[in-house]
Amino acid sequence: MKNSIPVCRSVLTHWIYDDAEYFKVWFTMLARANYSIEPKQGIFEGLTYSLPRGSFLYGRRKWAATTGVSEQRLRTLIKLLEKDGMIINQQTTHKYTIYLIVNYDKFNPTKVQEVIDSEPDEQPTNNPQTTHKQPTERIDPNPQTTTNKEYTKKVKKEKNIYGSFKNVFLTGEEYERLKKEFSNTDDAIEFFSKWIKEKGGTKSKDHNLAIRRWVFDAVNKQQLKKPSEKDDGIPWAMSEQ
Repeated sequence: MKNSIPVCRSVLTHWIYDDAEYFKVWFTMLARANYSIEPKQGIFEGLTYSLPRGSFLYGRRKWAATTGVSEQRLRTLIKLLEKDGMIINQQTTHKYTIYLIVNYDKFNPTKVQEVIDSEPDEQPTNNPQTTHKQPTERIDPNPQTTTNKEYTKKVKKEKNIYGSFKNVFLTGEEYERLKKEFSNTDDAIEFFSKWIKEKGGTKSKDHNLAIRRWVFDAVNKQQLKKPSEKDDGIPWAMSEQ
């Protein structure tokens, strides 16, 4: 059915199911998460944002007003979800936070979501014999729009998540090319991940381009420093090029 959310039965034995308010908020997170392969762009209280697949926009006051759950309970739940590895803080601003739902693709496969979205809404009928439909083979009236080649091409564009803070996004192809061209690719990705976390985000929408443009240079400069000159962590004062 169109606009539906797959829910695994195992949720019945999960701790979040035992608390009605917590479960309500968790279900709201699933419902509001961006299910599209392409990032969702928008504006929240004057600030622009970009939501990767499986992530949602969170503002405690607005969520409290929408769900009817107190801000204190929301604050406690967020800490529990992060501690339990169910969500990851991707970006924090003074207006909102972007959280990623862990294992979103596991329970919401891209192909399944495309099928769900393509199914027509059920129409009411006066014929009782058509109330329970028998499984039938679906025939696309325009097969050129759903070829395997196009589906594969679309999936290849999907970004994978890298870095300790799960905030660096590259396609599999971009990552493989970086690995072939640069021996310290993983170090550069880790550097960039820590940098984004400390800065609270990045203006760069193309992480592959940013890594190529300045991150490798920054990593190499840091590695060339003498041990006595090295900082304890990342040179956070560095700005994007």
